[in-house]
Amino acid sequence: MTITPRGRSLGEMRNRLIVLLVVALSLIGAEGASACSCLGPSQDQSFDEFLQASAKRSDAAITARLVSVEAGPDSEPPGFGPADFTFRIQRVYKKRNRLQPGDLLTVRSSVDSGANCGLPDRVGFRTGMFLFRDRGRWATNSCLLASPGALRSALGGRGAGRSAAGGGCSGAA
Repeated sequence: MTITPRGRSLGEMRNRLIVLLVVALSLIGAEGASACSCLGPSQDQSFDEFLQASAKRSDAAITARLVSVEAGPDSEPPGFGPADFTFRIQRVYKKRNRLQPGDLLTVRSSVDSGANCGLPDRVGFRTGMFLFRDRGRWATNSCLLASPGALRSALGGRGAGRSAAGGGCSGAA
C-alpha cells in the first residue's frame, strides 16, 4: 500500500476523488434539468436564416394572440402538465390553406415554469410561432416562438393576414 504525504492511501484518495466527481456531475445535471434550453442559430447562421430554416422544418408558421388557457386533465399539480392554449390567428406564413387569419387555433403545450419549455399563459400575449402536428393536434413550445416582427422580417412579410406592426420579444427562439 502506498501512503501519501498526508498519511492517506492512494486507494482512499481515489475513492474520495470519485465521490467528489459524482457529486459535481450530479450538480451539473441538476442545473441542466432545472431550466429550459433551446438551440439557436449556428455560428455561421444569421437569426433570419435560423428562422427561415425553422419555418421549413415546421408544419405551420403564424403570428397569433393568446385568448385562453385550459389545463389538461393530467395537470397535477395545477400549472404543470399539458394545457390547451387557444390563440386567435393574426397572420399565416405557412399552411395558409388550413389556417386563416381570425381563426381560433388550439395548441397543446405546457404552461411555462421556466424549466419545461412551456408557453407563457398571459392572456393577450402576442407571438410568432412555428407549429407541428402531434397525434392530430397542433403543438409548440417556447423554443419555437419568435417575436412577430422577427418572424415577419425573416419570412419576408409574405404572410396572409393583417399587418403585424410592432411586437415584442416573446421568449426563447
